[in-house]
Amino acid sequence: MHDSYVELMLPILSQPSMLEQYTNVAGGIRNGKLMEHLDSLAGSAAYKHILGPTADSPSSLSSIDFYLVTAAVERMDLLHYIKQGDIHDLRLSGNVIYTGRSSMEVTVQMVGLPRTSRFTMVCRDAATHKAREVNPLILGTPEEEALYALGKSHAESRKVTQASSLSRVPPSQMEAQAVHDMFLSRHPQGGEEFLSSTFVPARGQRAHVPSAGKDEFGNEIEWVWMEDTVVESCQVMFPQDRNVHGKVFGGYLMRLAYELAFATASQHIQKRTLPFLSLDNISFKLPVPVGCMLKLKSGVGYSDSKVVHIGVRANVLDVTTGEEMTTNEFWFTWDAEGSGAKGVVPRTYEEAMTWLESRRRLAMGAEIRSIRQGSTEFQKMQHH
Repeated sequence: MHDSYVELMLPILSQPSMLEQYTNVAGGIRNGKLMEHLDSLAGSAAYKHILGPTADSPSSLSSIDFYLVTAAVERMDLLHYIKQGDIHDLRLSGNVIYTGRSSMEVTVQMVGLPRTSRFTMVCRDAATHKAREVNPLILGTPEEEALYALGKSHAESRKVTQASSLSRVPPSQMEAQAVHDMFLSRHPQGGEEFLSSTFVPARGQRAHVPSAGKDEFGNEIEWVWMEDTVVESCQVMFPQDRNVHGKVFGGYLMRLAYELAFATASQHIQKRTLPFLSLDNISFKLPVPVGCMLKLKSGVGYSDSKVVHIGVRANVLDVTTGEEMTTNEFWFTWDAEGSGAKGVVPRTYEEAMTWLESRRRLAMGAEIRSIRQGSTEFQKMQHH
C-alpha cells in the first residue's frame, strides 16, 4: 500500500508569488485551485500503484496501454475555517487504500489544513476502453489493514447509496410528507393557487412569492422559488486544460463548478464571503472533450438559517451536431449562519426531488463531519 504514496508541497506562505495565485477576495485560499491539485495527486497515486516508481516520469505515461479516469469524488470536508492570516505552507499527500477489480480508492489529505477527500479511479484499456484489472494491494501493517477495511466499507456504502437514489426509487413516506408539508405551508393560499395554474408564469410576471415562515430550526427566514436561484455559464474547453489522455482535466472541471456554485450561494445569501464546509459526491459520467462547449447550471437545492447547499450540473454541447449530454454532477455546502438566511421552495416534481436529495446529503454530511471533528486524528491535525 505504501508504494503508492505521493506528496506535493505548496509553499503558499513562504513564497509570496505563489500566495498571490491562491488568494481569494477575502484573503483566504481559493478552494477551487486546491481541488485541482487534489484530483491530480489522486491520479498520480493511482498511476504509481500500477506502474511503480516509474510513474514519476512523464515519459512512462506516453507508452502505456491503459488509462485512468476519475469515476467519483466521495467527499471533501473542510474541518476548520480558513481565515485571513490563517494561511500556512501546505503538504498534500495521498495513496491507494483499496482496490476492486478495475477500481481504486485514493485518500488525499492536506497537512496545514485539516481537509480530507476520497477519489475513485477506474482503469480502462486504451484500445477497447473497457474495464481493465488493477494490481491488488499488499497489506503489510495493521494500519494498512485498517485503511483497506475502511476503503472496502466505502465501496459497499456507495452501492447501497446508489441503490436508494431518488433517480431509481421513490422517496420514503417521511420524505414525501416533508415535501407535502412544504407544499402546503410555503405555496400561496396553501397550494390552491399552485394547483389552479396550468402554466408557471415568467419571473417578471409573478405577482407573489412563497409564503413567509420559519425554517426547520424555528428561525424566521425569507423564502424564494428554487428556480429563481439558477445561475448558468457556458465556455469553450481549450487544449491547455487537457489531461494526459487528451480530455479536459477533472480537477479543472471541479474548480469551474466550485466557483459557479460559490457565486450562486453568495448571490442567494447576499454575502461576499461564506465559509466552505464540504464537497459532496461528484459523479464523472462521461469525459469532457477538448473543443466542446461546457454548459454549467447551478442552483440552490436546499438552504436554511444554518447552511446553503448547491448543486451544479455540467453538460457538454457538440456544436457540430447540436447533441448535448450531462457529464458531471457536483454538490457543495457552505455555512450560512449569521448571514441573510433564505429558504428555497420547489415548484415542480423534479425540483422537489432535488430538495430532498440536498436534505439527504446534508444529513449525511453533518454526521460525517461530527465524527471526524471528534476523532483523535482531527485533534492531531489541528496542531500541525
